[in-house]
Amino acid sequence: MDHIMTGIEEFLPIYLNDFLEEQLKHDHKTLKENPVYPELKLIVDSINLYRDFLSLPRLSLEAMVKEGLKGVRYEHFNTNA
Repeated sequence: MDHIMTGIEEFLPIYLNDFLEEQLKHDHKTLKENPVYPELKLIVDSINLYRDFLSLPRLSLEAMVKEGLKGVRYEHFNTNA
């Protein structure tokens, strides 16, 4: 079962980066407005099923997006550079 999870987890950073890039380009008001959301949500939900089975803490899509945008937004909108 670990090889299945490893396969799924490999896609998480790829889709998260795609999601963040799309968010920066179009500034969607909600997560669901972002066209990458369905794929990213599916990956996170799949990982969370496995994490629930192992009694591990769940991943939070919202927290990952907030953390990802925090650094990116600063660099993207920094007018002093």
